[in-house]
Amino acid sequence: MTLDRVILDSFGAYAGRQEAVLAPEPGKPVILFGGMNGGGKTTLLDAIQLGFYGRRARTSNRGGLAYREYLAECIHRGASPREGAPITIEFHRMAEGRMTRFELQRSWKQGRRGVEETLRVSTNGEPDELLTEHSDESLDGYLPVGIAHLFFFDGEQIKELAEGQNAARIVGTAIQSLLGLDLVERLDGDLRVFERRKKAEVLDSEALLRLRQAEAELAHIDGEEASAAQEEGRLVNEAGRLASDVDKARETFEGEGGALFERQEELKQELDELTRRRTALEDELRELAAGALPLLLLRDQLSEIQEQVQHETSIRHNRLLVEAMEERDEAIIELLSHEKLSDAAVGRVARELANDRRWRLEQAGEELLFDAEPEFDIELRHLRENILPAARDRAGRLLDEIRHHSERIARVESDLARVPDEDRIAAAQRSLRDKEAAHERLLKQLADLRIRKEALRRQHEKASRRLEHLGTREVEARFDEEARHRMLKHSSYLVAA
Repeated sequence: MTLDRVILDSFGAYAGRQEAVLAPEPGKPVILFGGMNGGGKTTLLDAIQLGFYGRRARTSNRGGLAYREYLAECIHRGASPREGAPITIEFHRMAEGRMTRFELQRSWKQGRRGVEETLRVSTNGEPDELLTEHSDESLDGYLPVGIAHLFFFDGEQIKELAEGQNAARIVGTAIQSLLGLDLVERLDGDLRVFERRKKAEVLDSEALLRLRQAEAELAHIDGEEASAAQEEGRLVNEAGRLASDVDKARETFEGEGGALFERQEELKQELDELTRRRTALEDELRELAAGALPLLLLRDQLSEIQEQVQHETSIRHNRLLVEAMEERDEAIIELLSHEKLSDAAVGRVARELANDRRWRLEQAGEELLFDAEPEFDIELRHLRENILPAARDRAGRLLDEIRHHSERIARVESDLARVPDEDRIAAAQRSLRDKEAAHERLLKQLADLRIRKEALRRQHEKASRRLEHLGTREVEARFDEEARHRMLKHSSYLVAA
């Protein structure tokens, strides 16, 4: 089914005749309606549903009004109630293998006996009395009222359709309608009505009165359920609009610095914690600076000192060796002489040993600058290879952490500097809280209404069972009474015979 045109005449916010062409053009399949709140977008959707379904339509602004009262409210304020407010919908669909065009017009006006409603359906430009008389059944065949709001809804209802508590029921209704399973339910309902009518024909006046009272109670519950469903639709729409108002108020509040205002105490605590942590890091860095850390500036000099210490260690060793080496060298020369070596070879070895003694003697005579203990070389090596690299790495990490904390402190201080004064932010904050409170109250109303709907559903089931039981009990009692009379009658025949 494709909608071609919707014509509104003095309906709701639309004054005079207003026509909306909905037939898509080639390459342009989307028809977009845009406008500010109150511009009539939702009213157009309400008009389409009202035109198709009449009193069964789930419109956004009906509330608890009776159907005829609602129709009277839908007439534009500037129009005469006696002229009314017709809605005309043109659409086309495949019917019996052919593309068929339909025109449906639902109109109402103020008459002598209140609001009088008229429905007229045309097929391919010709009045269709049969389709007019059975419009509800025909429309439900291809666009059931139970899933109409899956097709006719505004953007504010998308979240409700996706996440609402009724989503599973809506999808279930859609599947049943598409598969034709709802025909079984409707047939079951029609058979129950037929059965009650037939049972009522055999009841006496008192039993019939009780049956009519039970039927009236069930009809009253049905009306309450319908009103609750209408009210739920209205509350859902209003909740969507209020949620939008809350979002806009929050944007305004945050634009005025509201988020920073709300986080003011948190920012102050964060600043105190960051400052405390940075101070602790700086104290640790100062302890390093009071220890071995400054010696990193003397790495080259420490290397020279270590070389000098090692050289002085060698001087000490040579001082101890130089006297003993002279006696050793004489013993070596004597040993070589007995080995029958040539005089040249022995003389060469003697010269080399004498040169070594002379070099060591010269080194042993050098001055000791540090005259350090033997353990000093080990301690100095440990300082250069372990203590100073570890201090350098730890100082680097501390400097990085201090720099990171300083940057965070600067950001927090900047945020605190941008916190608005309470007087300047008060109006935006009050507006946001009022809208949030209104939204919460509406959500509470919606939750209460859904609880009431569930209670009505249970009452409906209970009243239906009571009505069924009442009719069955009275009919069975009537049948038992008739059977008793027949038995007495037959018994009298036998006595007479």
